[in-house]
Amino acid sequence: MLSGGSRGRIIPYKERAQAVNLINEACTAGALKRNACNLLGVSVRTIERWEKENGLTDKRKQAIRLPANKLTKEERERILMIANSKNIKICRRVKSFLCWQIKVFCGL
Repeated sequence: MLSGGSRGRIIPYKERAQAVNLINEACTAGALKRNACNLLGVSVRTIERWEKENGLTDKRKQAIRLPANKLTKEERERILMIANSKNIKICRRVKSFLCWQIKVFCGL
C-alpha cells in the first residue's frame, strides 16, 4: 500500500514510479490492471495519469495559490501607514516603559 492517508494525499515521486513499475510487471505477468491497482490502494485512472509523459510529477506543487483572505495592496499600505504612525510609536514607548516599571517594582 502506498504511503499517505486518504484521497488527495501527496505520494512521493519514488513511490509513484515504483507503483507504476510494479503494476506494469503484474500486468505483464497476466494480472488485471484493476486488481493490481486495488492491491496498492490506487485507482486505475491514477496509474494511467502517472504513466503519461511527465505524469509522475506532482502538478499541485507548481500551482500558484493565493489565500482567499490576502490583503489588497491598498489595505496593506494602510495598515503599514497606521503601524508606523507617530501615535503608535508613542504607545509602544509607553507600553515598554510601563512594562519596565512593573518589572522593577515587582522585582521580576
